Amino acid sequence: MLKLYDHPLSPYSQKVKIALLEKGLACQILVPDAFATGAAAGEFAAGSPRGEVPLLLHTVAGEDVCVYDSTVILEYLEDVWPTPALLPAAAADRARVRMLEDVMDTHVEAIIWGLAEIKYFGRASGAEAEQINAAAAGQMAQWYHWLDGQLGERAWFNGDSFGW
Repeated sequence: MLKLYDHPLSPYSQKVKIALLEKGLACQILVPDAFATGAAAGEFAAGSPRGEVPLLLHTVAGEDVCVYDSTVILEYLEDVWPTPALLPAAAADRARVRMLEDVMDTHVEAIIWGLAEIKYFGRASGAEAEQINAAAAGQMAQWYHWLDGQLGERAWFNGDSFGW
């Protein structure tokens, strides 16, 4: 049995849910109690020392395997359920795809989060917000240009098939 602690706005949870769907794996989706309050408890708090989603719980032979961090979860899913493969077969291609995923997690998501802080939480307004939005637009344009080069002539970043 699989359980995924998730938050609907988490891009990290989204990529795990996509992988679960692509692999045809049934999963119970849960939102942790007291999420983002510092007061989370129960199996979520026990399994996610950072108190962050996603957290995957996989019951194997009566024991819960707890896996947190979206990238580690993707690797776990690939190890336990290798078919359909969501990573390319060749080691160099697998490394390239992992690096792309890392850039999305560490650079692009940070820009998107910053924009959400302005739009949804009002962390800046007026000229300050406009300046931040313009800088973010420039940064995203650079990343999209880089990603376009990484895609090249491939149908997908993964190669001939959908994946990470």
